[in-house]
Amino acid sequence: MSKRIISILTTIVMVVSLVGLLPVVTAGALTYGEYEYTVLGDGTVEITDYHGNATTLAIPSTIEGKAVTSIGDYAFGTCFSLTSIAIPNSVTSIGENAFYYCTSLTSITIPDSVTSIEDFAFYSCTSLTEINVDSNNNYYSSKDGVLFNYNKTELIKYPSDKAQAFYTIPNSVKSIGKNAFAESDSLTSVIIGNNVTSICDYAFSTCTSLTNVTIPYSVTSIGNKAFYYCNSLTSITIGNSVTSIGGGAFDSCTSLTSVTITSVTSIGDRAFYFCNSLTSITIPNSVASIGDGVFDYCTKLTEINVESNNNNYSSQEGVLFNYNKTELIKYPAGKTQTTYEIPDSVTSIGKEAFAYSKFTSVTIGNSVKSFGDGAFNYSLNLTKINVDSNNNFSSEDGILFNYDKTELIQYPIGNTQTTYIIPDSVTSIRYHAFYNCESLTSVTIPKTVTEIGGEALGFYFYPPSDPLPPHTGGDYRGKYDFKIYCYSGTAGEQYAKDNEFNYELLNGNNSSQNPTNNSNNNPTNSSQNPNNNQSDKPNNNTNKPNPTTAPTTKSPQKSLQITTKSNTKSPSPTAIKKAKIKNLKAKAKGKKITVNWKKINNAKGYQIQTTTNMKFKKKQIIFDKKTKKKKITLKGNKIKKNRIYYIRVRAYTTEKNVKGKPKYTYSKWTKKKVKTR
Repeated sequence: MSKRIISILTTIVMVVSLVGLLPVVTAGALTYGEYEYTVLGDGTVEITDYHGNATTLAIPSTIEGKAVTSIGDYAFGTCFSLTSIAIPNSVTSIGENAFYYCTSLTSITIPDSVTSIEDFAFYSCTSLTEINVDSNNNYYSSKDGVLFNYNKTELIKYPSDKAQAFYTIPNSVKSIGKNAFAESDSLTSVIIGNNVTSICDYAFSTCTSLTNVTIPYSVTSIGNKAFYYCNSLTSITIGNSVTSIGGGAFDSCTSLTSVTITSVTSIGDRAFYFCNSLTSITIPNSVASIGDGVFDYCTKLTEINVESNNNNYSSQEGVLFNYNKTELIKYPAGKTQTTYEIPDSVTSIGKEAFAYSKFTSVTIGNSVKSFGDGAFNYSLNLTKINVDSNNNFSSEDGILFNYDKTELIQYPIGNTQTTYIIPDSVTSIRYHAFYNCESLTSVTIPKTVTEIGGEALGFYFYPPSDPLPPHTGGDYRGKYDFKIYCYSGTAGEQYAKDNEFNYELLNGNNSSQNPTNNSNNNPTNSSQNPNNNQSDKPNNNTNKPNPTTAPTTKSPQKSLQITTKSNTKSPSPTAIKKAKIKNLKAKAKGKKITVNWKKINNAKGYQIQTTTNMKFKKKQIIFDKKTKKKKITLKGNKIKKNRIYYIRVRAYTTEKNVKGKPKYTYSKWTKKKVKTR
């Protein structure tokens, strides 16, 4: 990625006659009309951004007397109106994602001068029908509008909107480049030549009409997400020369029912993630490495078989283990048995090992020493976790703890009780411990708890009856009809605040004390609340509820508050449907995006989604959050510098349906685009 030259200067105005443009030097950028540019070390110019909305455009060959030699990374990204562009013969390099999301661009010609085209240069140019190369170019060539390297040993880019159902890759091709066929929706079949040795990252990603593929014997590697979201792909045969299947190679191939693997030695992380039509798979003797989450969310998978001579893995009753069965790696989510006893040989349970399992109870043997995170995620029928004479774990009322009950590891998702008081022995609550517990409406957290893992309690994915991975655009609910009872200044209170949960402070020394009258989210100061002035003494108000029913029974005073609230007019679903988010603004600084908007008076809250895809494809949504505020900051490792992000916001309100569950009504989305620096 080319570096921008940061110039911090006072305003300099220079009037020039060249093509009638007024160049201005501003802090952090050099501009020339609607272009931003930087001067490279050799005195030539790289175009770094374009702010115009032209439909046809001719890039200037010189700026300020300096030759334009480079089109920088993302330079013309998201120029939605651009239908054609002329690249001058001075340009030698085209950067990564240079024409990213130019969704109206139909054709482009690469001049003789270009010697370098970086990866994903034409990513998501969904209207592109042809890429032509001038005949005297010594680095690139084209045939029938398809872009190759000069001697056609690498197929670089097949135009996404080329109206062709079948395509035969030329025999000269040895490598199918990154993103080569991505988003080619018209393709139903591709014949891969016998000289192809590698299928690179994202090569066929989102080819949604592709139905079957045969990987020839010549191919030795399948790249990361090579067939990602090919959701019409029903079967695939992997030739016996393939030694590695990249991470997410067949991620979200939701129609895939059959996979034949022969000589593969390594299967990357999430290779078959969310292949929810896959019913069985056989791991050949050659496989020496299986990554994390390879079969996660394969909800119809009933058996994972391992050939008998494999020296690294084994299977028993269709369950995947390491070779000597000391680690249980994956229990197929499609198995229908209602109970399962973990074999005595097992000492460790893998990450999300039982995710989506259908059993109602599981028994942990005496040899198990460790559990991976989210081991029981989405196991909606699980009501009881039993422990059999184990020195590392214990259970109480079907809930899994470590041996001395200082860590609460897993609350059974299928447990139907509505309230739960965490024992005073507990000091930590593990990540996802209560995740997806739909029935729980409140949890009481004692003072002893000092550590609470991410999404440990209060979150569940909607709809629980038909759960999908978080990236598929579902809705996180628990936080809007869920309440935490906790103590002032504790980890419980901090967790409630951080996640914007409804909470109430308790008065006293531990979880057996009665709830006080502190209001949700804004607890009153102890000096203002008579029930809070003896923090370590029981509350003797006889009108207070019994300690064991504290989370569900309201005091008379609290009931009065609720009655008062119920007399106010509830938000109207009809009004929300007609409402529109106004004054939506997004500002990026580094790896942080701040979004704000004008408040809608009758809204109960707002949903914010962020993605790198202007179509907001479900599987590419980076953040999906809900808030009651009118401002939110998005940050973290998911936000990258020098990227285009799309943001949309909508308001919502809730009602109770006939089953007493929240029913959401949403306004229309309002969208915004922002680029990080």
